[in-house]
Amino acid sequence: MPALPITALTERRLFNGIVNKRIKRYTTLSRTVIPEGQHQTLQEESAQLDVLTGTAGMAPFVKLGQRAILMDSLGGTSYTVSCPFINIKRTLKYSTRLAARIIGQRVFSDGGEQLREAILFAMAQDADFLNDLIDNREEWMVAMILQNNLSYSQDGYDSFAVDTGKPSGNTFTAPILWSLTDGTTMPLKDIRTVKKLIGTYRGPMPTIGICGSNAGAAITQLFEKGLIPAINLQSGVLAGGGDLRSDLEDNGMIFLGRLGNVDFYEYTGTYVDDTTGSETPLIRTDYIEFLSQSPKSIAHRRMYYGLIPDLNAIMTGQAVTKRFGISVPPKPDQGTFQGIIQTRPLPWFERADWQVSLKVT
Repeated sequence: MPALPITALTERRLFNGIVNKRIKRYTTLSRTVIPEGQHQTLQEESAQLDVLTGTAGMAPFVKLGQRAILMDSLGGTSYTVSCPFINIKRTLKYSTRLAARIIGQRVFSDGGEQLREAILFAMAQDADFLNDLIDNREEWMVAMILQNNLSYSQDGYDSFAVDTGKPSGNTFTAPILWSLTDGTTMPLKDIRTVKKLIGTYRGPMPTIGICGSNAGAAITQLFEKGLIPAINLQSGVLAGGGDLRSDLEDNGMIFLGRLGNVDFYEYTGTYVDDTTGSETPLIRTDYIEFLSQSPKSIAHRRMYYGLIPDLNAIMTGQAVTKRFGISVPPKPDQGTFQGIIQTRPLPWFERADWQVSLKVT
């Protein structure tokens, strides 16, 4: 079989294959909150977002022979939102990436096969680097959706804000902070309050609580001092959600214990703030984010991917995808080519009233 010519490596289909077949880095928060099965690619650039509110009433009784009664639908609002667009690239240069060799080593020692392999390897490295940047951005988007604070504004780039309609009462402070160790704190009562609040919207009871660093330290201290009972289930089975513990602990989550039939984790993930450049926790340090992993709850959380607005992607039937990778062939007077990845992610909670943010420290 003849060797693959170097020029073939710059074809956009090959680069796109590298992008979509890479071993993806697991992003704990986004994959836990919005599992892969809830990812939806769109055939348009905008997503129709539903905000569902309220609870269902009861069916009336009617006399025999009477016409059916027309019932109101569940309260809510629909919005059409343009999916945010990410369009990033890396430039591959022979002089800086591929020319490292010892003195006397031939450039084409095996007819160019080594150089071809180096080009392919460099392309894969670039694809992984760009995909990691997108993974980090999606993780940030999900963290901001939990807070109902998804907004972005950068001079020379884009700006947008998304409001899930999460009720203001679903973010509150514990009456007695959990950082107090004098025996007056009442975490079980606070968890019950969280459950009752979600129950008013007929939502599934929370199965996990994701803690920021201070909240995690507080609940750990309460366990250690014996001020609250630490009931550890060795099986790690979460009601309606399967065994998540090993997956989460392998990817940045610290299991703290189970209390009130809720498994508590501390998440160590951070991001670099676009405005300040400072490293910032993805989960607010003093908060616990309560949510359910039941199928009913997960069914109302989605990650949308809008149509890629690239004529090449559209013409080749590759515009309806999560991420589209292309390469720009080298110009005769430059000897370089660029790897580009495009995507349009938008996380969404149809029932934001089924998630609660509790400040405990």
